[in-house]
Amino acid sequence: MKDIAPSVVRVMLTGYADQDIAMDAVNEGAIFRFLTKPCEPEKMLRVLLTAIEQHRLMHAEKELLEKTLTGSLRVLTEVLELTNPVAFAHARRIQNLAVSVARALGIENLWELETAAMLLQVGCVSVPEGVLKKHYCGDIMEVAEQEMVAHHTDLAQRLLRQIPRMETIGAIIGESGGSINDRRVAHRDRVAFLGNLLRTVTDYDLWVSRGLSHQEALERLQAKGDVYSETIVGALVELEDTRGHFEERELDLLQLSPGMIFADELRTEDGCLLVPKGLEVTEAVCHRLANFRKQSRVEERVRVLVPLVKG
Repeated sequence: MKDIAPSVVRVMLTGYADQDIAMDAVNEGAIFRFLTKPCEPEKMLRVLLTAIEQHRLMHAEKELLEKTLTGSLRVLTEVLELTNPVAFAHARRIQNLAVSVARALGIENLWELETAAMLLQVGCVSVPEGVLKKHYCGDIMEVAEQEMVAHHTDLAQRLLRQIPRMETIGAIIGESGGSINDRRVAHRDRVAFLGNLLRTVTDYDLWVSRGLSHQEALERLQAKGDVYSETIVGALVELEDTRGHFEERELDLLQLSPGMIFADELRTEDGCLLVPKGLEVTEAVCHRLANFRKQSRVEERVRVLVPLVKG
């Protein structure tokens, strides 16, 4: 029962009052309460009510961690997205791709991976926008600029250490800079595996943003079996190139809605970058553009990719 439904609070009622059985039930089966027959109805009722309360507390903590905390971090990243749109356009694509690959592999409890992908680019707030554009476009960079980009995950980890219960998320981000082999995958090193999954989709997205085709980026991953897990790359190969599921349209800024993707970058009249190419439209982005539009500082129309409705 523990294996089938680990989140269930278990109560055992038995006619065998043997001490060894009771100890095994508690230690191996994680039994919350152990009752022996005969058991008075009033006593059983008290135990069951206590078990229900225990279940409520367990799920309240899980909801706080997985929903409240994740929701708060999502708000944080959307705010950062407005200040550093170049980095967070990539972060949002990496997050969507990482979750798709993980689901294809049958990985459960994706909130850790989703949160790590969401926060992977937090350290980029310390990297100048011009340096990030060089990195994403594949332009020649000075040594100091390369070091800025290489160490952005270190800053993300240091920031996460200040948030309780985020140790695993920070560890996944730390592992995203390393390599892996399928021997470690076989040993089910979850943190290392998820970290390599992040690295794989991050590098894939980087190569595509530099102009490689979907197939060319996959071939690069496959050519480096000592860096990327064959299991992860295999799942990525099986995924469709979803770029064909969008229709390009030219819309007024007021017609934008969440889920669309900018096909061109958008700048103010004085050249300030508001939205990079490839950024997914969010409510925060819509509000920001609406404010700039009131000041007549941006173009009224923009080219976007609109998701096609299946069926």
